[in-house]
Amino acid sequence: MIFNEWTYAAFLALALVGFSLLPQRARAAWLMTVGALFYAFYGGLWLVVFIAEIVISRFYEPKSRVSLWGIAQAVAILALVKYGPFLVAVASDISVRLGGSTLGPVAQIPLPLGLSFFVFEFVHYAADRYFGRAEKQRLVDYGAFILFFPTMIAGPIKRIQGFAPSLANARVNGADLWFGLQRIAIGLCKKAILADNLSNLIEGGFTPNVPHEARYATLVFRIVVYSFRIYFDFSAYSDIAIGSARLFGIHVPENFNWPYLAKTPSEFWRRWHISLSRWITDYLFIPFGGSRGTRARTIVATLAAMTLSGLWHGAAWNFVIWGAYHAVLLVAYRGARPIWQRVAPLTVRESRPMQLAYIAGNFALVTYGWIFFAMPIGTALPYALRLAGISR
Repeated sequence: MIFNEWTYAAFLALALVGFSLLPQRARAAWLMTVGALFYAFYGGLWLVVFIAEIVISRFYEPKSRVSLWGIAQAVAILALVKYGPFLVAVASDISVRLGGSTLGPVAQIPLPLGLSFFVFEFVHYAADRYFGRAEKQRLVDYGAFILFFPTMIAGPIKRIQGFAPSLANARVNGADLWFGLQRIAIGLCKKAILADNLSNLIEGGFTPNVPHEARYATLVFRIVVYSFRIYFDFSAYSDIAIGSARLFGIHVPENFNWPYLAKTPSEFWRRWHISLSRWITDYLFIPFGGSRGTRARTIVATLAAMTLSGLWHGAAWNFVIWGAYHAVLLVAYRGARPIWQRVAPLTVRESRPMQLAYIAGNFALVTYGWIFFAMPIGTALPYALRLAGISR
């Protein structure tokens, strides 16, 4: 975790002091410079690629081919670096099943720090420039947006429409300093006290033999603990990033809003990794057809968007299945909701016991899905089947 290293604290302090001393017109360039130094320290020569992306963005215009090319090449970088070996392995497996030979191994390119978050923000800006939804930015403003180091590690995924005005009006003040320091402290406590200790409770709990040898109650306990561990871990990163940004007077999007209190699958995704959920909706779900077409088209759009969302989390089949699982939950909920509204009286649907049942049921479904997130497919499938009572 970079956030709890002294180097992060040093960069944060350096950036904050320089930001507070410089005039407003120089602050964007300062944040871009500090962000570049930060990434050079952790990401090395990949900084050159991202600076080239920033320069190319100067040529994005509404309805221009350059904007489309910007989207394509950003996605291509992500596909090559993060998914190249996985895609070759899939193609090799298909070749063998069709009677051909295996394909040669592909050299694994070290995954750059925060690549997925960079790509999402590159795609967002290029797409919004193409459709005329974003104003053209000064080079230093867009550079500060991309290289804003508190969010480059684990998000939240920013949008230029919110970041640019926040940056333009940003200044260091007591209220924001106090809020930011509190939020950073909350994040560090979540990580060090809650997430790390929960990790210790389930250490070694997802090895290949566990689904076959552990007691049923043990399997339930471990995946429930994992459910809370991943929430505290991921939301801790977001807390520290949001708090760090606020020290500069910059507001970045919230990422979590008590997701395990959600009553439905769709509400869960409005509360969990909110910036990612909105990105998926705007740049995958809606382009694939959204919810305004036929029921079949909506189902296909949901399956495509959520499956790709799962793949975004990792280049492995268990992440694909995790995304598809949530797609099935969303589709099933969409289909069942009108039926439930017809058969159950309003007083029953809105009663306190039923509200609690919704929360408990949705939490159980989400937690069951974490099986496919937490372990490779060879372990996840027997684990899931055992919990479902299909195997012993």
